[in-house]
Amino acid sequence: MRISSAGRGDGFIRLSREKLLTIDTHLTSSGGLKLGRIKPEATRRYQMYGMYSPELIMYGDTSRHDHWNHTLEGLFQYNFNSGLSFDVIDVFHDREEIAGNGIDDTLFRHRDNLFDFITTFESDSRKFKVQFNYANYDLNYKDPLVEYRDRNDNSLGLTLFYKFKPKTSLLAGIRYADIAFDTGTINDNEEIGYYGGISWEVTARSRGTFRLGYLEKDFDDDRVKDQDGFSIELQTQHNFTAKRGVNVMGYRKFHESDLAGASSFLSTGIDIGLLQRFNEKWSGNLNFVYEENEYNGINRDDRFFSDLSTTVRISSGDTIRVPLVGEISVKDLTVSQVAAKIESMLADGYLVSPQVDVFITEHRSKKALILGQIKNPGQYELRGRVTFLEFISEAGGITEDAGNIATIKRTADVDSRQDRIVLDLEKLIKQGDASLNILIQDNDNVYISKADTYYVSGEVEKPDSYKFESNLSVIKAITKAGGFTNIASKNKVRIIRVVSGEKKIFQNVNMDEPVLPDDVIVVPESFF
Repeated sequence: MRISSAGRGDGFIRLSREKLLTIDTHLTSSGGLKLGRIKPEATRRYQMYGMYSPELIMYGDTSRHDHWNHTLEGLFQYNFNSGLSFDVIDVFHDREEIAGNGIDDTLFRHRDNLFDFITTFESDSRKFKVQFNYANYDLNYKDPLVEYRDRNDNSLGLTLFYKFKPKTSLLAGIRYADIAFDTGTINDNEEIGYYGGISWEVTARSRGTFRLGYLEKDFDDDRVKDQDGFSIELQTQHNFTAKRGVNVMGYRKFHESDLAGASSFLSTGIDIGLLQRFNEKWSGNLNFVYEENEYNGINRDDRFFSDLSTTVRISSGDTIRVPLVGEISVKDLTVSQVAAKIESMLADGYLVSPQVDVFITEHRSKKALILGQIKNPGQYELRGRVTFLEFISEAGGITEDAGNIATIKRTADVDSRQDRIVLDLEKLIKQGDASLNILIQDNDNVYISKADTYYVSGEVEKPDSYKFESNLSVIKAITKAGGFTNIASKNKVRIIRVVSGEKKIFQNVNMDEPVLPDDVIVVPESFF
């Protein structure tokens, strides 16, 4: 949930369901982040955000490894009128990871927490900006076998930005980190880095940051060899269209050791991710990752290549789209059966001896939205087969001001085209036409229209506006308004009506005259 002010200097608060944090901690990176965090720009005075996310990981062949992961994260950002701003984030994980030693697939449970504070000051000319940040990262493993990895990192950073073009800035800075291990204190060290670079946001489609620097890693224990060398950090994103984009991350930096006997390692890598949003219900991403790790203290170099991977949502038709093989049905299949089916299809002319792992990352419930003249508007979960009448009943029923029309906007899976379904509520509710009581589907948007009205004024018992009904005559409208008063001029009733955008007055109307929406019926006083 996100809470933010609507603008500078006001007290209006807005709530929204927007995910503001997209970062993840990295266990071996000093300070807990693989790449430096970029402070998000915000036009609002302040905003707050919080989220708890459980995750169920299931393995097709080794169910003994099935487990729950938990994430809790929050953000607070405040912008002063003077050009000073700050934000604070906290990200907590309770999760499991594979051993990472290249020998076995043991899972080790750990808890890690990242606290990160950034404050910036921008000059009145907006050409200069200074940024200071402090971060604390704490890592603790549950298994004593890997307790040598437990540590606490504290880091400080200072960066100066100079905007030499409206969308491009040069930057220079320094970063210091103190890494303290709980038990493996021989690996305690201090890391200092100097860097310069460029940051750009040329268009709304293209943005990024590049930093080139020099790192020194000095260990407290003289028995451990110090390290130094140049560092690289690249973060860039380009959106080709609203539905297709590419992210590129490149890095060269020192990491804390994940192996006993090694003090640290130098990691060089690149991560290229292609994102494709097929429609509102599902999207996929294809990543290529290459990483090379050179360990300090032991004779070991690791090289990693990414496999073909994708993340998809199951459509309302129980299908998914997999790279190379296209759309496949997963209806009534277990996780292991889905993996076996994809392996079989990839082996049929695409890959040699493919191995496929399928993980459930999110159990997404089916939901629909209802708005308009309903007592409790909002989004509701669809449990099983839900008809239109059951859906509006769950939302508290329609209001007294509801009209006779309900509109359902429905998105088709194939081409994201929206179908518009119109229901006659009078036929459905009053006349009992069951054929109109259709099933509500996932992501349906239901809108209950407001009824048309007419007005009765003058010498009637209850002058007011009234809900319009079909086949309404003047006498029926006056009757609903309580009838004539004792001094009403019954033969001089007039109707004020808008015709083709012009107001017209119809004098001495007949009592059987049909009434139209927005008509104003005026009953004058009789003077005799």
